[in-house]
Amino acid sequence: MITFTVTNKHRPKATIVMLVSLYGKQYKKSIGIGVPVKYWNDSKKRARTTADFKEGNEINDELTDFPCCERICR
Repeated sequence: MITFTVTNKHRPKATIVMLVSLYGKQYKKSIGIGVPVKYWNDSKKRARTTADFKEGNEINDELTDFPCCERICR
């Protein structure tokens, strides 16, 4: 299973990391995308899209189209 979360939630901008669970082990990998913490929806594991933060759609598209997720997330 693959999911996304953010690290460094105490900072204004956090790094998105990919969490992979495979055969009972968990792996964490930074994907090189940052998002302001206040625009991260932790329950949906995606960025919020608001009038103030229109980049949310682009970030969510990148998460969905992330190379290793193409077969799993769609």
